[in-house]
Amino acid sequence: MSHDQPPSEGPGGNGWPLPDLTDVEVGRDDIQERPEATVSTDELFDALSNARNRFVLTYLLLAGRPVPCYELVEYVVAHTEPPESFSPAEFRGRVSTELLQTACPRLDESGLVAFDEKNQIVRETKKTVVALPHLRLALQRAELTDEA
Repeated sequence: MSHDQPPSEGPGGNGWPLPDLTDVEVGRDDIQERPEATVSTDELFDALSNARNRFVLTYLLLAGRPVPCYELVEYVVAHTEPPESFSPAEFRGRVSTELLQTACPRLDESGLVAFDEKNQIVRETKKTVVALPHLRLALQRAELTDEA
């Protein structure tokens, strides 16, 4: 694996324990609203095509609460294999940078999450649950692939 390519595994990928999203509630009262944000089909699939974004959305939906970015970093690090050329500390730093500078800001722009960059907190929005059926489908497909 090259230095420029992050691991491709993630929610819906192979090689790690799959979370159970079946108990995630869709109508929670604590979700913040961003009425100006819309999620087009293209935006949604673009967001879900990235493993880091799937990690953020999956963890956020499982947690059901605002999540500090350090928890997201630990979740990703715990569920992916670092490239052979990276030490654990280098990999953790790379994941942190990718989440803080790319994944969370892009998900915020699309309205799928609310990212408080100053306090490094990620929150659900009313649009977050739009990704839920697609994440469930990806996880089910991964389970079937792992069983085959």
